[in-house]
Amino acid sequence: MKKILFTLGMSVMLVLGFIVADPNLRSCWAQEEIAEEELFFKEIPIVVTASKKEQPLGESPSTIYVITEEDIKNSAAETFADLLRSVPGVQVRKWLAEYSNVSIRGMLGAEVVSTRILWLMDGIRINDVRDGGVWQDICFPLDMIKRIEIILGPGSALYGSNAFQGVINIITKSPKDMNKNGEYFVSYGSFNTWKTGVVYGKEAEDFSLMINASVNRTDGPELLPNNYTPDYEPHSERKWRYLRTKMRYKDLTVSLGQETKITDFSGAEFFPSSKYGWDREEHYATFIYAKPVSDKLDIKAELDYRTPQEYFYDYSDFVGLNVLIREYKWDNNIQFRYRPIDANEIMLGLGYRQEWINAEEFSEGMKEHTINNPNAFIQNELKIKDNFIITAGFRFDTHERYKNQF
Repeated sequence: MKKILFTLGMSVMLVLGFIVADPNLRSCWAQEEIAEEELFFKEIPIVVTASKKEQPLGESPSTIYVITEEDIKNSAAETFADLLRSVPGVQVRKWLAEYSNVSIRGMLGAEVVSTRILWLMDGIRINDVRDGGVWQDICFPLDMIKRIEIILGPGSALYGSNAFQGVINIITKSPKDMNKNGEYFVSYGSFNTWKTGVVYGKEAEDFSLMINASVNRTDGPELLPNNYTPDYEPHSERKWRYLRTKMRYKDLTVSLGQETKITDFSGAEFFPSSKYGWDREEHYATFIYAKPVSDKLDIKAELDYRTPQEYFYDYSDFVGLNVLIREYKWDNNIQFRYRPIDANEIMLGLGYRQEWINAEEFSEGMKEHTINNPNAFIQNELKIKDNFIITAGFRFDTHERYKNQF
């Protein structure tokens, strides 16, 4: 027994002596202590997507990840899809050469625009009318993003259609987030890629204004002509520009914007293209009114109007086959939050969405059509303890072409 104790004692002394002598191990211990201390004092993020209200990340009823502005600055991401690669449970793959497909928890569909995900910007739906999702390529802007909130798993009880795999909410900057002298940037990179832009904002007590403008271009990677179809001419050039404003007067926030994309379309290995092109232009106006009516009741109203227009030329490489697609969509929502007691909050939402499209490429009877979607939801949150919260929700959606859904 004494021999065993002696052996154990000598082993402990040798290990301790090795640690004291090795500066790398001492450094590792010190770093772990510092990391734990930083974690203790680190500010807990406030999120808004999981329950349509501000709440600490730890109280969110959904699995949610946050990409902060600091994360974006420290990353080497060139595209929005590159940022999503860092999120556990989110898969990103290249599709059609210059585009990326995003899926959540492995549910990857044979699609380009990720239609099974609900895409939001400041809580406003931005899914496309024609395609149902969002095209992810280098043209998607990063300079106005404050943070990104990603919900893994269905969010249909609050948001309805498209939120099958999850919800991705892009929170944009406000004037209070800006440097007082504004932000200006010019960059040059591979494939003759130029990015230029300016973001400028002013904040006062009752009024704020922010303006963002950017002009960009790239020759693109020319992947297909170089690697798969050497007889094809390079065909991956892109030009895109944005003009966006965000204004606040007391409880009303107004966002106005215009975006233009002029893109070549090089296709994919199984469908190479040397002539096919796609231009897109969109104007939008968003009005958000949020006001606490009393200590127990808050009200929030949203009105969003968008007019995308797309023009396909030499469609699928058929020279002279050009297609014009016109769209508009209204999205109107009003939300009430009532707190009968401190530990209980009831949320009621009413909404109406209308989408119209005129697409020459669609089959007869569908070339021009309108879809109306009235909806309503109610959610009840009861806090039993600080670490024990019960959330229950119910939603009703109507649809002209499909059955009503609960």
